[in-house]
Amino acid sequence: MGTGSRRERRLENEAQEALRKNQEQMRLLQKIGGLGFFEWNIREGTYTCSGEFQYLYAIEEGSFPCTCEGWQALVYPEDLPEAVRQMHRAFETGTFLAEWRVRLPDGRVRWLEGRGQLFRDEKGEPERLVGVNIDITSRKDLEHELNQSSIFLELVMEGVSSAIFVLDEWGRFTRLNMAAIRLCGYPCEEILGQPFRMLVDESAAAQLESSLRLVISHGISLEEHECSIVRKDGSLRTLLLNVVPLLDRGRINGMIGSALDDTERRHFETRLQASEEKYRELVQGANSIIIRMDRSGVLTFANQYALKFFGYAEEELVGRPLIDTILPTTDSRGRNMSAMAEAILRNPPAHEQNENENVKRNGERVWISWTNRIIYEKGDFAGILSIGQDVTQRKRVEEALRRNEEWLSMAQAGAGIGIWSWDMQNRKPAFSEQCLGLLGITGEPDSPESLLALLHPEDRDRIRQSMENALRSSCHFKDEFRVTWPDGSVHWIMGRGKVYCDQEGNRRRVTGIVFDISDRKDAEEALERTMEELARSNRELEQFAYVASHDLQEPLRMITGYLQLLERRYKGVLDDKATQYIEFAVDGAARMQKLIEGLLTWSRITTRKEELRTVDTEAVFAGAVANLRAAIAESGADVTREALPSVRGSETQLLQLFQNLLSNALKYRKPGVTPRIHVSARREGMHWFFSISDNGIGIEPRNFHRIFQIFQRLHTREEYPGTGIGLASCKKIVEQHHGRIWVESAPGKGSTFSFTIPIEKG
Repeated sequence: MGTGSRRERRLENEAQEALRKNQEQMRLLQKIGGLGFFEWNIREGTYTCSGEFQYLYAIEEGSFPCTCEGWQALVYPEDLPEAVRQMHRAFETGTFLAEWRVRLPDGRVRWLEGRGQLFRDEKGEPERLVGVNIDITSRKDLEHELNQSSIFLELVMEGVSSAIFVLDEWGRFTRLNMAAIRLCGYPCEEILGQPFRMLVDESAAAQLESSLRLVISHGISLEEHECSIVRKDGSLRTLLLNVVPLLDRGRINGMIGSALDDTERRHFETRLQASEEKYRELVQGANSIIIRMDRSGVLTFANQYALKFFGYAEEELVGRPLIDTILPTTDSRGRNMSAMAEAILRNPPAHEQNENENVKRNGERVWISWTNRIIYEKGDFAGILSIGQDVTQRKRVEEALRRNEEWLSMAQAGAGIGIWSWDMQNRKPAFSEQCLGLLGITGEPDSPESLLALLHPEDRDRIRQSMENALRSSCHFKDEFRVTWPDGSVHWIMGRGKVYCDQEGNRRRVTGIVFDISDRKDAEEALERTMEELARSNRELEQFAYVASHDLQEPLRMITGYLQLLERRYKGVLDDKATQYIEFAVDGAARMQKLIEGLLTWSRITTRKEELRTVDTEAVFAGAVANLRAAIAESGADVTREALPSVRGSETQLLQLFQNLLSNALKYRKPGVTPRIHVSARREGMHWFFSISDNGIGIEPRNFHRIFQIFQRLHTREEYPGTGIGLASCKKIVEQHHGRIWVESAPGKGSTFSFTIPIEKG
């Protein structure tokens, strides 16, 4: 019993050890071969995958989704349907074979091949699908390269116009392109497999075969071999053959060659020669300048017209560089012509058309319009062919027209304008007669200093600096200065001008206008004096209004008190007439009290300067609404607002501003209509725009300015009580804050009062 048990345990251990070794060998085989083992237990619906799947699908260790759905999520969507179809087909055929792609985390694509065997149980039902996944990326890459090589060879052979053929090592045709088939004159099926010698005249066949044997035996290429062939129709063709050995893994196993119909080439050479002769006749007889230069700028050809135009004999011009021969180093405007020529040679396509100044042998400068074309030799840039037309006269007309247009446009600025121009190259000035008259001189200044000497001594340095700034920046300039005429009178002159530059940015001339602004200056000085006098008068008036209103308050308060005392004490004692007189007096005193208080408030806006600070207009608006609570409740008004900003200003004055505008909207409401007042603010640029809108009775547009004037009223006191100071105070407050106020309205359609307050910088 004991012996048997030990034997069974030993056999069991040996079996387990053998199994372990087999499994280890299997894992090693999978790793070396890049194989991933899988098993699908169809009956239980479970999947088993070997660790190699993690490498094949580039999944982190331990995270490969070994399920059908997990595998499908990793396969290219384009490849998945066919792979799944092949897996289902295994239930019919018993084997599984499919290919698919997966994308690796680094962006590369890996091709995998799946192979499997279906196992059935004793009843013939599918039990397991066992198989492997194999990395076939290298094979796929090789197949792709072979396919591309084949396609490339096919494209090359059929894409070229030359006749291309392939021969085996015995000189038999194995492949011909269409050009070769047309050249031989035989159908493809009749010539494939036949030796090349079948096309060759018997007298030349032996020499050709000897040359082809050298290609096969020694790898010596056959170059430009002339050979005559007989086409199927019996016609003869002279060919130029080029044949090279065809290698396969270092061994010559055939030849590839090309054939050129020499008859066509010779005919082409004849036509080319005739074309060149015709071209030379056209070029030499052309009524245009035609020159040619090489890639370094050396003249290699000039037609007869060009030689005559520039005044050179052919041997004097051809072989010399373009620069300093017919193209000056610098043109008369100072432009660097050497740099221009280098730019054309460096990038001809960018200079197909250009106009520039040229020079004849006698030194005469001429303008030529050039058309430049690149010359290629064997595909390489060899030089430039240039065709030119003399446009000197046109350029002169254009220059004169341009100058006249400038002068005309400046003269159109108005009567009494003087025009001047200064050529900075030859330092030649030009002044119109009216310009000299405005400057108070008869002769033209011959230098900038002599021109500055005409100016008032206090203006010279400023004008000199202004001119220097304009010349440095090549821009427009505008300035005012004084000149003293011979009769001793001083005149104010406005000068405007512009600096003109050439294509390279070099300053060439300055052109400008002058006109007398003495009358305007006198008017400005008179206006300034008037404004100063008006400002002084306003200050005195405001001070008087403040003092008067302040000093009148106390006696008026006493008069009002005694009148009210008389009204209370003698009410019912005096007759109706006397009582009415006392009421009139009390009412008048009350109105005067309000008028004086309003006038005092209006004058304080200017006389009492308050320190400006940041003010929360939402809090100010709330204060105004609180002060008008009784009036709002009495009218049943609906007062709303949007978000209001903080501004820099006087809190007291802004409170008065909002309160006056709200009170105005409450006062001038439509009878029987609930007043609706809305306050808003928006930012535009560097200002806040405030608006107070209502649905009141509205205002006639002709009264828009009148309502902001002090003591101006549009209604009687019986219709709407008031002093006519409220909106005038609003205007003064807004102006104190460097803003403006206006109204938009129409009768019966309500009003919108708007005002601006600048936004504090920083």
